[in-house]
Amino acid sequence: MTPSTLARPQSPPPLIDLLARQRDLYRQLKALSDQQAVLIAEGRTDELLSLLAQRQRLVDLLRALNREIVPARQGAA
Repeated sequence: MTPSTLARPQSPPPLIDLLARQRDLYRQLKALSDQQAVLIAEGRTDELLSLLAQRQRLVDLLRALNREIVPARQGAA
């Protein structure tokens, strides 16, 4: 068998990559939301403010990612 006859793995379509990144960001956002509830219940305001800043960064990343997903979905249709 020559190297040219071996099947080369294909990279996933860009839309799948984008959706996987989106899923991962939503999972991180969920984890932060769970932590937020604990911090609120315990009155840990300094840590809560830090967590809220982390959540905002994730939301900003999701917003930017969604701007990439829209055209990728249109191209996949």
